[in-house]
Amino acid sequence: MEKYYPVMLRVENKLCTVIGGGNVAARKINGLLGAGARVRVVAPEISESIIRLLSGGADIEIIKRAYVPSDIKGSFVVIAAADDKNVNGAVLRDAAENGVLAMSADGRGDFINGAVKREGQITMQVSTGVPALSRRICRGVRLDGYDAAAKILAKYRKKLGRGGYEALLSEQAVRLAAEDAEAYERLAESAAAGTI
Repeated sequence: MEKYYPVMLRVENKLCTVIGGGNVAARKINGLLGAGARVRVVAPEISESIIRLLSGGADIEIIKRAYVPSDIKGSFVVIAAADDKNVNGAVLRDAAENGVLAMSADGRGDFINGAVKREGQITMQVSTGVPALSRRICRGVRLDGYDAAAKILAKYRKKLGRGGYEALLSEQAVRLAAEDAEAYERLAESAAAGTI
């Protein structure tokens, strides 16, 4: 199994280009939109999945034709999700020549997308080398309370410093965040003040 350096990319308001118009492309587009990216799609045909995104109000630039190398110009990230391996290969080569991060839906390129679970402020990604297993793990993880804790802890992050989180991250404390956010915030205030 290949080894990866895990990162979370900031794509908000950045141009991300998806080459391909099928269902796989639609999943990639949906993920980019969820992260606030400006999305450009280049494909001769657009699937119903993408049309549904458009009709749901998604702001997507559609270029309805075959891929040409200039389509990736100005892109922060490129995803090759065409149904043609040769097109995907060309996209990866063009991106490499232009210093643009790129991936192919078949796993080639600079990075991969693992399975993703989003809940409020929390974004979790799992990669196992077996996509079905990664999706299963994401579905099985319960984030109850962690989103509420994340929102409150973000307010006290600087005051808490490196060691101030212990009392706030126990299972009992996270359950408190889910059940009573005000009580959890009082606990965070006490930890930030050094009184617990």
